[in-house]
Amino acid sequence: MNILQAHLRQSVITLLEKGISHREIARRLEINRKTVGLIAKELSKRAKVATDAEAVADFKIPHPGRRVFHGR
Repeated sequence: MNILQAHLRQSVITLLEKGISHREIARRLEINRKTVGLIAKELSKRAKVATDAEAVADFKIPHPGRRVFHGR
C-alpha cells in the first residue's frame, strides 16, 4: 500500500480548491489520477457535499504550529 506524502496530499487539496481537474492535478504532481479522485472522494464524504470545491472549503487542515481555539 502506497501512502501519499503529506505535502503532496495538501497540494492536491489546494489544487482541488482552485477548481483544477483531477487529470491536471495528477499531471502536475506526477501522481495517479485515481489517487486524486480518492482524496476528493474522502473530502466529499467528510464534508457530506457533492462537489470537490465545496468539500475543500469545509475541510481545513490547521497549521501544525498553530493552536486551535475552541472558545467559550
